[in-house]
Amino acid sequence: MSILFTLIFQKASGCGFGDVKLVIVIVNFLLGGSHVVDYLAMVCVGAMISISIHYLRTRSFTGDIAFAPALCGAVLAMHPLGIL
Repeated sequence: MSILFTLIFQKASGCGFGDVKLVIVIVNFLLGGSHVVDYLAMVCVGAMISISIHYLRTRSFTGDIAFAPALCGAVLAMHPLGIL
């Protein structure tokens, strides 16, 4: 199930396979099955922030955007909320 989830994540986000491997580790080792939806919501918020910062710096959407900070930031954001 996690392989299917990460393949869908990779196709939907267009991120690199380094980010996909990071998602596999986070989902399988840090999160329980009931927290995946909360985690994805936090990843979306972090990705929107990353994309906004990238756009403000370059004034375009071209180029690579690192999603690893959004993936790791989502884990850190869930901890103070008492989810992890």
